[in-house]
Amino acid sequence: MDVVAEADDELVEKYLEDGTLSHEDFERGLQVGVSSGHIIPIIAGSVEKDMGGEEGRKREEKRRRRRGKRRRTKRKSNAK
Repeated sequence: MDVVAEADDELVEKYLEDGTLSHEDFERGLQVGVSSGHIIPIIAGSVEKDMGGEEGRKREEKRRRRRGKRRRTKRKSNAK
């Protein structure tokens, strides 16, 4: 949050006084920081695994749910 506040002098003052920024101030600082080149957004993803976009996130959630079901089934069969 401090990096976003550093994008604008007014936001630095608010951040130092309050210890936090409102959602609106954070968005404004982020926009100013990206526009000025002070903040460079990094988005991680994998073309090989087709992950990083919305589809990748949904696919990963499904995979985790299936894995969780298999583990629960395995535990139940071992308990018998």
